[in-house]
Amino acid sequence: MNKDSGRVAKNSSLYSLVQMFIKGIGLIMLPLYTNVTYIGTDEYGEYSLLSQFIYIAVFLVSLSLNNAAIRFYSDFKHDEEKVKSFFGTIITFNILTGVGFILLCLILQKPLVNIFFTGIDFFPNVALTLLTTVAYSIYQIYQAFLQSMQDGVRFARNGSLFVLTHAVLNVVFLVGFKGMSIGSYKIDRLNGLVLSLILTYYAFAIFGISDLLRRKKMKICLQKDMLTMALKYSIPLLPHSMANNMAGLIPKVFLNKVDKVQSAAFTAIHSVGMQFSSVIDVVQNAINSAQRPWFNEKMHEGEKGKEEIIDFVMLSTLVTEIVCLGAGLFAQEVTLFIARNDAYYEAWKIVPIFAMVHSIKCIYYNHTLAVMYDVKTNNKMFLCSGMGTLCNFLLTGILAWWVFDFNIWGTAISFLISRTVMAVLVTKLCRKSKIIMFPLKEMINKVLLCGIGIAAGIIPINAYRIISTGEQIKLFSSWSFINFGYKLIIFVIFTLLIIGNRRTEIVDFVKDLTLRKKKKGKAVKD
Repeated sequence: MNKDSGRVAKNSSLYSLVQMFIKGIGLIMLPLYTNVTYIGTDEYGEYSLLSQFIYIAVFLVSLSLNNAAIRFYSDFKHDEEKVKSFFGTIITFNILTGVGFILLCLILQKPLVNIFFTGIDFFPNVALTLLTTVAYSIYQIYQAFLQSMQDGVRFARNGSLFVLTHAVLNVVFLVGFKGMSIGSYKIDRLNGLVLSLILTYYAFAIFGISDLLRRKKMKICLQKDMLTMALKYSIPLLPHSMANNMAGLIPKVFLNKVDKVQSAAFTAIHSVGMQFSSVIDVVQNAINSAQRPWFNEKMHEGEKGKEEIIDFVMLSTLVTEIVCLGAGLFAQEVTLFIARNDAYYEAWKIVPIFAMVHSIKCIYYNHTLAVMYDVKTNNKMFLCSGMGTLCNFLLTGILAWWVFDFNIWGTAISFLISRTVMAVLVTKLCRKSKIIMFPLKEMINKVLLCGIGIAAGIIPINAYRIISTGEQIKLFSSWSFINFGYKLIIFVIFTLLIIGNRRTEIVDFVKDLTLRKKKKGKAVKD
């Protein structure tokens, strides 16, 4: 494992840690957010809608320029003045588009409220949400700059401080300022959450700009040639980015239409299943985030760089597939232990399907890196994500509401099929353009091994228990220990099969990391 690949592995670890920290804070804060003493259910629902709008509207403000920052930094990194001009141009343009976005929304405030915010007054919370979108876009681009520079330490520290600051301010506004107001404006409950959001984003957006200026990484400017180059790359990715984010809303929309009585339960079970499968997301997104700027650099080195990319990609694929295998096998025990509620027993059953979605996404992510690198091909990326999202929408509608009533199973199967479609399309696009030729057969083989391992682990004993007794396995029963032990054996067997002939390579990688730590310790002592 060379020095550059080691840096990717280190940054992947940092990104994983910060994402786990963010998810952990979210779980810790959940009892406060769902306590009607501090905020009502309807108010929290309105806040969820407002915050979700920010995550979609940000693409209209940033125009996906964060992707351009990651793609083109490697072209300029050896020229300090060009880096300053490039970063400065993106930030300056982003501020201008933000101002334009707010003015447009002020003009269209009535149709905006009617379409997106029914029942919520435009002033103050919708207006504050629009202002927050501008700050979020700047924060997002600043984090993309850190990612492009492969500065994993700053990226992780900044992300951790952001979520911690936001959580503390939420406690202050909901608990500390409970019942307080300034004139007729209350500063607790829904208003408090919105104020916390806008203060946090603007604080970190201002910090990001000042940090880049202090370290002489940017200057306030607007260079037409750099802006044109960046927009030509980023705008075609705008529909792709929005499609991926909209896809998360589709299951919830249809599940809420299934049955007036059970819709909330179906949505809750689906959300719990998604939450327990998010451990794969942490690992997968961390590897992808760390790998992307490094990938762009290595592509400049020609065939030698491509060989290094393929070698690292296959190692990261092994890690991801093993995580998917573990998540799919042991979701039953983890879900039942944490939820401790029979109502959520069905949730673990869809996690193996989500695990396979992430297993297939491994192929999708790696080929997406190549397509997004190639300036001539990246404008076709939306065809892949758009077709996948359309497929998800149609299948979810058919399987969960329009024709059949398979509820959570319909949404999970639709998600699996749609991600497979996306993976197939982006793989064909990458290989047709001959950007980089990943060992596709080996990748597919690892995905199949993961799927067979999950099926072999969860079906036999659970099926036997239901057929013989008519009951499902309960936590801490004798059957649960037998089931766990059997799955542990399956996990070990299929992990070894997935690793295959790369065992020596992985052992050497671990030894390499150990030797580096020893050398660092020795150097410190000397």
